[in-house]
Amino acid sequence: MKKSIFALAALAAITACSDIDTEEGITITTGFEDAGDSRYWAELIDSPQFGGSLIYSDMEYNWNGNGFSHSLKKADWGNGLFGWDSGAAISCYAGNGQADYTSQLAVRGSEGKAGNNGSANFAVWFGHDYESDNSSGNGSSSGNMAEFVLDREGELVDMYVCNTAYGLSSCYDEAGNCIIQEDEQVSIVLNAVKKDGTAARREFLLVNGPGSIVDRWTRWDLSGMGNIVSFSFNVTGNITNDYGFAFPAYFAFDDVRIRFKE
Repeated sequence: MKKSIFALAALAAITACSDIDTEEGITITTGFEDAGDSRYWAELIDSPQFGGSLIYSDMEYNWNGNGFSHSLKKADWGNGLFGWDSGAAISCYAGNGQADYTSQLAVRGSEGKAGNNGSANFAVWFGHDYESDNSSGNGSSSGNMAEFVLDREGELVDMYVCNTAYGLSSCYDEAGNCIIQEDEQVSIVLNAVKKDGTAARREFLLVNGPGSIVDRWTRWDLSGMGNIVSFSFNVTGNITNDYGFAFPAYFAFDDVRIRFKE
């Protein structure tokens, strides 16, 4: 039986956020920061980044944002070994210079200030749906990507996203020369589901040729999809090898804003 290490607690006690009440509804921001004496988010940060006991075990890894919840999906590798299949882990790690999978939770920046607007924490998504392109390469998931489930119908407003340090290191050689080709792209695809089961989709380019590589926190406008009940991500693109998608299937996100009507 799987063990649970995190129970969902009251939002007011665990989440640093800002609420904006207007005629359009209440807009709530999740920034993954602890308030007061809370260590809710801090205790979700795994150490080490790769192979840590939170992500790489049979224990459930769940967290509750402000107005939505998430469960990281784990893969059973057999012989009692579990790995990260898809989902979002909380991080505070900064990494400058060349990085690899052992620094999978890091973004470029200063320790303790690597989040959007110099905040301490952020989230890192991992997962590429190989069933969508029949690949089984770097960063593949078994399909049925981990979801974010809203407490009630709401509208995604925006969030801030950037490449991880590992992703950026894959764009340059050790001498600092960009190795991305003119036609190469890497995207975040957000797939949302509405109450009636219909879908909505948005896409954000993390890499769009050598001249457009997202190396800092950037606002992603998600307005216009209408009310949804859940969403998920897929990191995909046309950078491939013999095994399929060949770019690290990670990105970082922060300050997720959701608008609720009531």
